[in-house]
This record gives sequence, C-alpha cells and structure tokens, in this order.
Amino acid sequence: MSWSGISSNQCVSCNNLQDAVTNGVFILKSTIPSSTKEITKTEANTYVYIDTSYAPYAAKASNQLVVKSDLVAVTVYSLNISCNGATSGLACSLNTDCIAYSTDQTPVFGTVFYANSGLSALYDFSGYTNLFVKVESWDNVSGFWRCRIDFATSSVNNTPTAC
Repeated sequence: MSWSGISSNQCVSCNNLQDAVTNGVFILKSTIPSSTKEITKTEANTYVYIDTSYAPYAAKASNQLVVKSDLVAVTVYSLNISCNGATSGLACSLNTDCIAYSTDQTPVFGTVFYANSGLSALYDFSGYTNLFVKVESWDNVSGFWRCRIDFATSSVNNTPTAC
C-alpha cells in the first residue's frame, strides 16, 4: 500500500516507508527491505531521516511499532559556509561562498555538513588547510559562526562561536 493510502493511525510497513521515500516525503538513510513487515521506532530512524524530537515519536520505546502520524520528516537546511579553512582567530574574516546542507539551522557541537540536500554524501573538507570554517545561519540574517571541523566526519567538534 502507498504512503498516502494509509491512515495516520495505521502502522507503517517497510513498503509504506519506501513509497514515502520514492514520493519525496522522507530522505533515505539506508536501504529499506521490500516487505509488508511493520517497522519499529528504531527501524524507522535507521531507514530514513526523521525528526526524532517529535513528541509522539520520542515517546515510543525503541521496539514499539510506529504509526504514520509518529513520523515527521527532518528539515534540511542549506547553509553558506567558507570554502577554505582558517585558524580560529581568522575564521570570521572568511567569505561564505560555498553551500553545505545540514539538519541543524545553525551549527552546534556535532552538526554534520553534507554535500547534497539528500544527505547522501558528507561535505568534503579534505582540501581545507586549517580546521576552522565560517558558517552563515540558515536564514542568511541571524549571523555568522566560526566552528572547528572534524575532517573525517564532516562535523563540528566544538561549540561554535558567533562572529
């Protein structure tokens, strides 16, 4: 059955979730098996990017089945970042001419940067000569942040500082 064909109080199967991915409701995180088996909270988060802080989802035990209304797609933000690294003190003077994608509106410790809005590839920081980058807030109004990047995981590994 299709994602749109199930009611908000019906349990979600692997096939339902795959249909939701196919139709752009969710972004795929890992391969969903073809099956009518109903999925648990843990499985849903394994297969697709969902808002894990959404109250109905968060209240479930990890092995509980999820219903359609438990699952809300995560929002993906386009962030302007610097295209090169700098030392901490110089990061705020960098231009923000490149785009990265994240599920965080502004960078926090642990924010992961992706190369595409489908979140299927990490942003490649390997060509950067220094560890710090400048990030503009998602709304391009709230300000700029400097943060240290872990090149291996494309994630922020400190508490970002406002520029």
